[in-house]
Amino acid sequence: MWRARGWRTCRFAPRLRDLLARIEIEGEDFALASGGSSLGPAGNAAAAAAAGAEKKAAATDVYTEASPELLAARAALFAFSTERAALRLAGVKRRRESEQLAAEADADCAAVYEGLRRLGIVGSQLGDERPLACVRCAPNAGGLVATGSLAPAVKVWDVASMELQGLLGGSPGVGHAERSTGLDWHPSAFASPAPPLLATASADSTAKIWQVTASRGGGDGGGKSTAAGTCAVTLTGHKHRLGMVAFHPSGEYVGTASFDRTWRLWHAETGREVLLQDGHVKEVYFLAFQKDGALVASGDFAGVGNVWDLRAGRKVMALTGHVKRVVAGDFAPNGFQVVTGGDDHTARVWDLRMRKCSYTLPGHSSLISETRFDPSGEALLTTSFDGSAKVWGCRDWRKLADLRGHEGKVMAGDWAPGGAADSSGRGALGVVTVGFDRTLKLWEQH
Repeated sequence: MWRARGWRTCRFAPRLRDLLARIEIEGEDFALASGGSSLGPAGNAAAAAAAGAEKKAAATDVYTEASPELLAARAALFAFSTERAALRLAGVKRRRESEQLAAEADADCAAVYEGLRRLGIVGSQLGDERPLACVRCAPNAGGLVATGSLAPAVKVWDVASMELQGLLGGSPGVGHAERSTGLDWHPSAFASPAPPLLATASADSTAKIWQVTASRGGGDGGGKSTAAGTCAVTLTGHKHRLGMVAFHPSGEYVGTASFDRTWRLWHAETGREVLLQDGHVKEVYFLAFQKDGALVASGDFAGVGNVWDLRAGRKVMALTGHVKRVVAGDFAPNGFQVVTGGDDHTARVWDLRMRKCSYTLPGHSSLISETRFDPSGEALLTTSFDGSAKVWGCRDWRKLADLRGHEGKVMAGDWAPGGAADSSGRGALGVVTVGFDRTLKLWEQH
């Protein structure tokens, strides 16, 4: 009758027969689970004990005892992060207790903001035959910038002259077999006579650590680049392509994110895997360490980020709020803020003390590909597939600069020292960006 009137009908009979068959087959277990039983008191007790033992076994099946190497790493990370946090908090306390220091910090911040409002393009270079995908500037006034593209080779450039210094890989059997997905310099690079280290990640499921020995070509830009370095360690173990790679602030460890839904921690010198961390339901793309070294943040294609305590091996906060993929993130130098960027066109600022999203930056109209705090923590850089990079003030989250110059997607960006030093002896902040248009661009204060 219902079908004759054109109404949809649901067939419950087959489902009901399946349910009754299941009850009949499982019988006593189903009765026990529903609170009744035909086994009698003794049978009920035995069945309950068996069920309890089974639940206990199931609960312990997911626990993996930490290896001695992981326990040693956690102890080292605890000591390192405790010392760094103590120094940071002591500085915060001094500024709070001294009106003069607070006034100087406010004046420095105002000067930084005024300079960032005057950012403009001072250099542009064709970086590769394929679109560029990632970029990182060397720390400690190293004067170099590394770029990765949809080709396997990684290139090293001089920041000031935009001249190519060398190539990492690029020939058969040397370097990665597929495109680059992430870069990061060792935090102590160029701070000692030792060769600086650069970590690279690739779609070939591996990460590599290189000893960089680049030297500049001819002064007229026509000189040939020398070999930029040698591969010191290859990190193998992931089952799928990698996303980002990052050195721990101590420099002793490297973190990698992967499409196999895990992130891993490796010993930088030996290349041994220290920790394999699951907990994501989709591909993991971004990974960022807290500057103190105690925490790490990761984000996945389900739109969820997580903050993990490296010292205890547990998740301490879930970053839920993005409605699409989370592909970028960074920790603020203050230690308690994390910013994430996603395919929902927003960057979200998370406060770990309040355990919530404290601000949302809706300034882009497409996927946000990079989020980077400047070393002082006063400014934030975001890049986007909408063709722009933007600079934000971290005190009130107002936009300071809108950097447009790429033809198409801006794939990544980073902070770079640029311009003359100010009265305090610090160089002015600059920005480097790379785009799908295959160019590397340098922005400095005019």
